[in-house]
Amino acid sequence: MARRRPPHPWRHLPCAADDLFDFTGGLLRGDVDAIIGTLAFPASVVDTLVARHRLGPLLSTRAVDAAWMGKLPPATNDRIHATHERQKLVADRCLVLLDAIDVECRTDALPFLIVKGPAMARRCYGGIAARGYWDLDIMVAEGDLARMETLLGRIGAFRLSRTVLGRNLSTRFNHAFDYERDGVKLDLHWSMSRLPGVRCDGAAAFSRAESLELAGRAVRILSPADELHFVLISAFADIQRGSLRLQTFIDAWELIQRIHPSEWAAFFAARTRERTERICRETLRVILASLRVGDAVPELVAVLGGCPPTVEARRLMLPSPAGIRGKRWAARVLPVSIPRYAAWWCVSLPFRVAASHPSWRRRR
Repeated sequence: MARRRPPHPWRHLPCAADDLFDFTGGLLRGDVDAIIGTLAFPASVVDTLVARHRLGPLLSTRAVDAAWMGKLPPATNDRIHATHERQKLVADRCLVLLDAIDVECRTDALPFLIVKGPAMARRCYGGIAARGYWDLDIMVAEGDLARMETLLGRIGAFRLSRTVLGRNLSTRFNHAFDYERDGVKLDLHWSMSRLPGVRCDGAAAFSRAESLELAGRAVRILSPADELHFVLISAFADIQRGSLRLQTFIDAWELIQRIHPSEWAAFFAARTRERTERICRETLRVILASLRVGDAVPELVAVLGGCPPTVEARRLMLPSPAGIRGKRWAARVLPVSIPRYAAWWCVSLPFRVAASHPSWRRRR
C-alpha cells in the first residue's frame, strides 16, 4: 500500500486560500450551496481539499446527494469518489493489522487504545472509510511501551523511525514511533505530546477510555474530551510547523459537537493540570475563527473569551519564511518562556527529525 505524500497544504495553491477556509466552514455549517456561488473556481477549491486536505472520503459520504455536487465537473466528482474507494481499501488493511495486534495483546494482557484513524471515522463520521487517513494509530501507557515494541516485532511489524543516541533518549523528545507491516503504516503512541512544559496525564486518559464497536470488533478509544485534547495538540503542532491540513480542524469540530456546554469548565480544568490549557484555548479560537463557525457554539466562544479576527487566524496557516509565523505564535502560547522553547527546539530537533522525517526512514 505504498503512497506518495500529498502536496504541501498551503504552498503554490491553484485557488485562493480563503476559498478553502470558506468552503470548509460552509461544509460544517451546512451552507455550501450559498458559498459555492461566490467561488471563482469551485472545482479547483474542491480538488485542492481532496488532494491536499484529505476531504475526499468525507465529501463522498456526506455530500453525495448535495445540490452543489451537481455544479462540479464530472472529473472532480470522479476524484472525490475514487478517494473514498481507496479509503475503503486502507480501512480494510488497517483492520487486518488491528486484528493481529489485538490477538497478541489479549494473550499478553496488554491494554491499548485506538486513536484517530478508523475509530474516529466510525465515531465522528459514521463509517470506517468516511474520513481520510493512511495508517493505524494506537496508544499504550508509557510503562507498556517496551512490551508493545516486542509484541509488534513478534507479528512482523518493522520500526521505521530512527533513534539518536539510544532509544530511551529518543522517547523523551518524541511521543510516537512509526512502524510498518505488509505495507500498512502504524503509529505507536505512548504520550499525547512531548512539547516543553506539557504534562499530559496518560493514566487518567486510559481510565476514562470508552468502548466502541468497530466493524464487528469491540475496541477501546479515548473519551471525546480526551480525543479532542489529542487533536488540539496535534493541530497546534501542525500550525507550528506550517503543515496544518483542514481535516484536523474538521476532526476537532466533530468532537466539539460531542461535548456538552456544561462540560467545558471541567475540560479546561483538566488541561490546566496538564499545562495544555492555553494550547487548547488558543487552538480552538483559531479553528472557530478561521472557519467562521463560532456562532454555532456560543457557550464555547464565551468560555474562550471570544475569537480573533478571521484574517488573523487564517494567516497562521499560510506559508512564511522558515515557518516563522507559526513558530512565533506557538512560542507565545506554550507554557514555557521563549528562550526555553528555543532551547528545546534546537536540542530536540535531531531526535524529532530522526523519528518522523520521511527522508530518515529505516529500511528493512
